[in-house]
Amino acid sequence: MTIVGKETTHEVLKKDQEFCFREGTEMQLQMDHILSNVPDFTRNAKIIKEFAIGKLKYLMSRLQKNIDKAIDLYIGDCDEPKIIHDASKTVADIIAIPITNIIVGEEDYMHEDLLETFKNITSSVIKALVVPPILSFIHPWLHKQFVTIPLRFGWNPITKHRKIIINRIKPIIEKRLYDKKTLGDAWIAPVDALQCYLDDPEITPDLDPNNVNYDHIVDALGDFVFAAMGTTINGATRSLYELVERKQYWQELYEEAQEINKQCNGNELTTDDIAKMVA
Repeated sequence: MTIVGKETTHEVLKKDQEFCFREGTEMQLQMDHILSNVPDFTRNAKIIKEFAIGKLKYLMSRLQKNIDKAIDLYIGDCDEPKIIHDASKTVADIIAIPITNIIVGEEDYMHEDLLETFKNITSSVIKALVVPPILSFIHPWLHKQFVTIPLRFGWNPITKHRKIIINRIKPIIEKRLYDKKTLGDAWIAPVDALQCYLDDPEITPDLDPNNVNYDHIVDALGDFVFAAMGTTINGATRSLYELVERKQYWQELYEEAQEINKQCNGNELTTDDIAKMVA
């Protein structure tokens, strides 16, 4: 964004074949040291992408319901004027609920400790490890060696978050594996990111809860959370500030939303409806 400007950033982001954003992030954050139980980040990114794109149509209803639930919880009806002092925090509170839902599923997503972990995992990493790459002017290797010193001695900024995620998903995994083994073809798999990893025989051999690679699952989900929360919160917060600054568009956007709602006859929005609004 610093180089091309916000007006054309989206054009750069679409060129994922030409630009490797993970390599750029890796130079700053050393995610291979933080999420050390993910053997292949490229494969994990592919799993996440295929899940998000392939299941989006099925997830739309849940996303909308949980966004509505979160807005009611953190903002309310606003019958009386309400001041939001920290827009980014409020957006994080709202976004955490739908994202946690589609990652770990319907069973456990509303636990406060899990929501707090999903809200804070990105900032924990960034605050701890974003160091100006001064040593990179000499050689990138020197910068990497310097910033990974605490990691190589056993410290990790997400240790606390990892424990919370394991404690919450372990009972879910045990129940799902038991149900799948017991019911066989009659078992209906939940639609969430967690299930993507449970369907991998390398992670859940023989559907035995004692053989599940929990560390792999937690770090893989952590990679998902890190990618989803930071970008969504920043994008949504920036959009709100842009909207506040451009009052001349309020009426047009309101009328567009009203028209789309009218076309939906009160039903939930589909991906096609949203595409019309984006266009």
